Amino acid sequence: MRAFTVVLSTSALVAAGLVAAASPAYAATCDGLPVTIDLNAPGHPDPDRGDADVVLGTPGDDVVFLGGGDDLFCGGSGDDIAYGGSGEDTLFGEAGNDRLYGGEGDDALHGGAGNDRLVDSEGNNHFFGGEGDDSLGTGIGNDVYDGGSGSDTVDFRGRTMIFVDLSSTAPQNTGGAGVDSFVAVEHVIGSDYDDVITGNAAANVIRGEGGNDVLYGLGGRDTLIGGPGNDVLDGGAGSDTADYATAAGGVRVSLAVVNTPQNTRGAGVDTLVRVENLVGSRYGDRLTGDSGPNRIRGGNGADTISGGAGGDRLEGGAGRDVIRGGSGRDVLRGGSGQDRLHGDSGADRLYGDAGNDRLYGGSGNDRVYGGRGDDRLYGGAGHDRLWGGPGRDRLYGESGNDVLIGGPGRDLLRGGSGRNTLRQ
Repeated sequence: MRAFTVVLSTSALVAAGLVAAASPAYAATCDGLPVTIDLNAPGHPDPDRGDADVVLGTPGDDVVFLGGGDDLFCGGSGDDIAYGGSGEDTLFGEAGNDRLYGGEGDDALHGGAGNDRLVDSEGNNHFFGGEGDDSLGTGIGNDVYDGGSGSDTVDFRGRTMIFVDLSSTAPQNTGGAGVDSFVAVEHVIGSDYDDVITGNAAANVIRGEGGNDVLYGLGGRDTLIGGPGNDVLDGGAGSDTADYATAAGGVRVSLAVVNTPQNTRGAGVDTLVRVENLVGSRYGDRLTGDSGPNRIRGGNGADTISGGAGGDRLEGGAGRDVIRGGSGRDVLRGGSGQDRLHGDSGADRLYGDAGNDRLYGGSGNDRVYGGRGDDRLYGGAGHDRLWGGPGRDRLYGESGNDVLIGGPGRDLLRGGSGRNTLRQ
């Protein structure tokens, strides 16, 4: 339950015993730090006139509207919401998942512990995320964004054409959002215009949103989300992912096509550079790997996924998927739906998961797991192990010395050529 706070004047603070009547200053604690408020300081507004407020939150969930003046808010524990209004405000969320809105003026917003959202669209502001995974909303002034510990995001939605480099902590001209500084920030959400966003050594998530964007991951295991425009996605060092989960339609993307624009259909014409992994959309996708180790996840929809060479991890997700491992030691997962999995060459692991699936080990010593449903498992060449799992399954060892285990249900087991072991 949220508490709506009434701001107290100096006389009310005296009556409450929080301030000595003859004292020009008093001490409080904000975010674990001592704070001295001097009401007689030169140029300091008088709270009795409604110019400046000092608000200490309750242990519960507070909602505070501070109005005009240079205000101080200390949220305490609880999930608080504070609106600074006009003036140069200092807002401390402290513990809890807080939302702080600076309003007009040059403000300082401190999230503290918890996953906080700090927003200030006007003035030259300081954002301090503190502990937790925080979201820092941007304005058009010259701002400082310090994410603190945790995994923090700077959000430029609503701005125009931004240029951001997280690898530099020096002030930088962002174009549509003023001259800003970034410290301990891991993720960026761009604008609906043509953005250029560069990550740092951390595992960054960079979203281009609308427009024709250029996204650079640099070091770390980065995720690049171009959006609906014609984007350039350059992962840089590390094992990086191009994510099409938000695409407006099914996509066709090949990691083997490098430095060349390719029409993804559902997400514009993109150019992929130093990208190792793919995430598909919720529609039917065609996703293809390259000669290295890839991780490809289809999502919803009837997907066609090909790993190519290298040791790949391929996941179909929901829908009727067709997955081919290619050469290398691959791991294939069908997910829900009636899937077809082909290990091809190499010692592969195939998991049908839910649904009535068909699994083909191919050449190599494979391990094939049917999962739930009425499945058909084919070992192919090599010494294979086949597990039917629950359901009425059919297991065919084919060539090689195979082990076939039916599992619960009425199953059909046929060893084929070679010395085979059959267990119900």
